[in-house]
Amino acid sequence: MNTPHKLSGLSLMPIVLILPALACLGAQESIFPDSVGPAAEYYDAPSWELGTIFRPTAPGQITQVRVWSLSDESSNHVVSIWQNSPETLLFRTNWSFGGDNAWIALPIPPLRVLANADYTVSITTTAAGMYPANSDYFDLAGDDGQYLSWPQGAGVFSDTVGNRPTGSFGNSAYLRDIVFEADSVFPVIGVLGNGQAIPSGDVAPSLSDGTQFGGVSLGDSSQIETFTVHNSGTANLVLPGVPPVVVTGPQAGDFTVHSQPASSLSPGENAAFTIQFAPSGPGFRNATVTLTNNAGSPYQFAVEGIGMGGGGYTVLGDQSAVTVQTIPVGQINGSRFEAMRNMRLTQMRVRVAQMSSASGSAVLKAAVYSDKDGAPDQLLSGTSELSNPTNGWYSLPLTQAVNVLVASNYWLVVWASADVVALYADSAGQQQFGYYPYDVTWPQPLNLTDGATDGTLCLYAEGTPAGDSGPEMEVQGGGQWVPSGATNATPANGTDFGSCSLYGGTLSQTFTILNIGAQSASLALTGAPAATVTGPDAADFVITNQPASTVTPGSSTTFTITFTPSAAGIRSG
Repeated sequence: MNTPHKLSGLSLMPIVLILPALACLGAQESIFPDSVGPAAEYYDAPSWELGTIFRPTAPGQITQVRVWSLSDESSNHVVSIWQNSPETLLFRTNWSFGGDNAWIALPIPPLRVLANADYTVSITTTAAGMYPANSDYFDLAGDDGQYLSWPQGAGVFSDTVGNRPTGSFGNSAYLRDIVFEADSVFPVIGVLGNGQAIPSGDVAPSLSDGTQFGGVSLGDSSQIETFTVHNSGTANLVLPGVPPVVVTGPQAGDFTVHSQPASSLSPGENAAFTIQFAPSGPGFRNATVTLTNNAGSPYQFAVEGIGMGGGGYTVLGDQSAVTVQTIPVGQINGSRFEAMRNMRLTQMRVRVAQMSSASGSAVLKAAVYSDKDGAPDQLLSGTSELSNPTNGWYSLPLTQAVNVLVASNYWLVVWASADVVALYADSAGQQQFGYYPYDVTWPQPLNLTDGATDGTLCLYAEGTPAGDSGPEMEVQGGGQWVPSGATNATPANGTDFGSCSLYGGTLSQTFTILNIGAQSASLALTGAPAATVTGPDAADFVITNQPASTVTPGSSTTFTITFTPSAAGIRSG
């Protein structure tokens, strides 16, 4: 704990920023209701700054500072009001109070503040260090039902007098407050994507509101998203920038404002603008969209897309290559890759140089395999056959979409039945191959340990980001992943129960459901019952222990299936 800073006798000149009022003012409002009092009193913060972060959603003026005055404190306190970004001290004065055991207020010269900007009011403790505190008061972001809002953890502290408090403990509130009067006539800016509000300051791009553009092929394609500016205020909204919408950030050149909105919107009016994403490189591409406006601070939000290209280490890509590689007859070739994020793969792309067959029928297909200890293992999904392709790129839809997990490894493989198979390849990376005479059924597990070749075939899986903001479900048996949509049972993950006697024999397998998604989203199993068995021999597989219906983030639940064969032979469900 720092040495106390004694403030008695200290004289500070007020720092006041006063601007002409834009309109008449509305009703008075504050962060804390009058009914809220201290839950506890502490004595461990001598001469500290204790404060509250707040955000007006309309322009207006701060006309008073409020505080809960403890019955056993007295003497001088320092009052400060900051704009948080860029950090600016807007007002400071002394206030001698104590002994009231009630809310008290200090009138101040009207201090004009902007809409949608963050501010902090702080009032120091005395050298004796006492202060009120309500633990967990700011566990959630909130608002007063009018024009004042606050973030989670809005109660803040600093152990150095004069420094804007930024520390937070237990989401506590220290009962430092203001009296705010919103302008009665003012514009209010909002931006929508896909009909969903995009908050100003949003740094988490999402597919749902269009700020996440998904995967886009390099060089020959783009993605356009439409956004809407809305004026929900009572005065004209003006976008004075030239142009009104600008894009900045590390890959700003990949995002172009394709059409600009109107520069002035009447109350209740909407104006659309579009942004085009055309990646100039592989991987994540990020930028910030900014709309300067007369309703408050600049309205900003993050956008993100993914450039599809770069070789076998990526799930995405359309990177062309000039090298042509011939694949011997009876060989499956593949490359291991690491998923760049949670993805839902829906198709594969392959660039063919030449395919021919003496019989006149040359076919090619591709697939996604799971990875086990650095080697391909179980088939996750394959494509239908592509007949007699000529030179060029081809899209092969997966027979079933595959969800892949960020930082996990998978294999992309290609298999052909032709006398001559020549595919384009990148010079970087490494591919592996194994000999399998062409058949309709993919081998499982797959063995590609026969050899390795430098380079990576122009073979890619494509899709869109998925599950980053919500729950993500994974099922395991015996500690091994059971892919959703898997059609091949295996003893490794318990989906192959093995042999069981017809005469009273039973076998049971326990499976685990994990929620590996966002840390704030629970996984709901909405069926009644949660797990069911269907299929030709479903009656032979009975769920003898159902999983819990809700799985919180990072936790798991189990269910058990008991196999009792009713007839000889392979039994399936």
